[in-house]
Amino acid sequence: MIILQILKNLCSIEPTVNHSSSAIKTIDYYLFCFKLDRFLEENQSTLMKQTNYSKIRTIIQDISSKFETLNYFTKEIGTILCFFNEWTSNAKTFEDHKQVLTKYKQLGGDFSKIIRVITQFDYYSNKEYDMISVLGHGGEGVALKAFSKKINEMIAIKIKFEKEYDEVSSRERIQFIRRNDIEGKIKCYECNLIDNYMYSIMELGEETLADYIDRKRTVHQKQASISKGILIERLTIFTKVLQAVKSIHDHNISHRDLDPKNVVKMKEYYKIIDFDIAKVIKTGNSITLTVGKFAYMSPEVSHDNYEEMLLDGEKLAHNIGNITTSCDVFSLGCMLLKLLTDCSLRLDREFLEDSNFQKYGGEYQYFKDNGSYFYLVLTDLLREKKLHHAIQKEIDQHVDPELGVNVVLVKCLITMIQKDASKRLNCFTHMTILSKVIGFLKGDSIPIHQILKEMDNYKDISELKDIPQIIEENEQLKHEIVELKKRVKELEEKLKIK
Repeated sequence: MIILQILKNLCSIEPTVNHSSSAIKTIDYYLFCFKLDRFLEENQSTLMKQTNYSKIRTIIQDISSKFETLNYFTKEIGTILCFFNEWTSNAKTFEDHKQVLTKYKQLGGDFSKIIRVITQFDYYSNKEYDMISVLGHGGEGVALKAFSKKINEMIAIKIKFEKEYDEVSSRERIQFIRRNDIEGKIKCYECNLIDNYMYSIMELGEETLADYIDRKRTVHQKQASISKGILIERLTIFTKVLQAVKSIHDHNISHRDLDPKNVVKMKEYYKIIDFDIAKVIKTGNSITLTVGKFAYMSPEVSHDNYEEMLLDGEKLAHNIGNITTSCDVFSLGCMLLKLLTDCSLRLDREFLEDSNFQKYGGEYQYFKDNGSYFYLVLTDLLREKKLHHAIQKEIDQHVDPELGVNVVLVKCLITMIQKDASKRLNCFTHMTILSKVIGFLKGDSIPIHQILKEMDNYKDISELKDIPQIIEENEQLKHEIVELKKRVKELEEKLKIK
């Protein structure tokens, strides 16, 4: 009866929600089962002690009302209500709800890890948090949406799967995550260790940039190119993201793992989350054990740019390059390309390896899911120029050239997405440029050629060349190298004779 009343309370929040028996049992479903199982165990004694059956209905309502349901949204309710179908599928399971309810204990893989750390956190936190749903999970940990009874608002909880064994390192990270003096960083309410498992309590964003891209993909998927209004909207969002990252860079901190899932909307602002591998930039080479996501990863942060080294008897991954805040600018360039085109951030291998460029026109799909990640593409000048050529074509496919801003957008993108970190313009510069582009689109009097001129003054930005010109220059360089090698050999022979 208590279970039925709780399900009824959930349905009253969103009466039209679909709870089909064919619904996929997500981790949110099992989280609900975990919560309900614990709740029934805690309140079973209250019900068992009751001898006055005339009051049983009132008691059931009182008990079921203690199970918080108001913090659930439609999406979450639809997922967990398939429990009703599972539970009532036959008389046996209906009589013994534990058969269905406790299946979360039989889970494997990441689901098992999630339930394990949630169980542990729930116990140690003394049930101060009502965990609603899973915001995301990966190899390192899980992020949860929850309601804090302490501060009476929705929050995000992140719990790591593995224990922290380096006390000094973990304390340094905890101190950094606790910092609330950085404007663009998500606010932290609490960060600590539970039995050496790190957890953090953060403010909860409205949606991630990845959520925004997914939502807009559904709405505008049939449109060949985005309208002026949508372009202004997306560029405005990106300038706010730039502002957030700039505030982090102003503290000499590089995030190193930026992607749309790590950018969250907070009212009219955007903030950055997941600072687990962020690093204060120091002189010389930096050392790290983890790197960012491949699609948004800069060449200097990639696995291919690391070598093993020994430090105090332990093997570490030592970065050959010098990591600066520019690695985040590379990731931001990938994010802008994704925001404007929603293309796969992998360059088509056929185009990349083919010397016959003439067969690739403006409508060719330059970016494919089975293509090469950008950090792997950027190994030589020709491949870099091919990537930049593809970016130009992709922008022209998705942003109407008649708007007159494509040349600036492409220049912004290729200055961010390039191998040479020293040539990537910083966040403030891109904010300035794109703010003027937004103004131009809104009708400001500043001409686009003036924006281009100002942009060229910031740094020496290489001109976007045609593929034939790139190939010709590349062949010329190869020829010059051959001639130089011959000359070196001749000089060596002369030295031997003497």
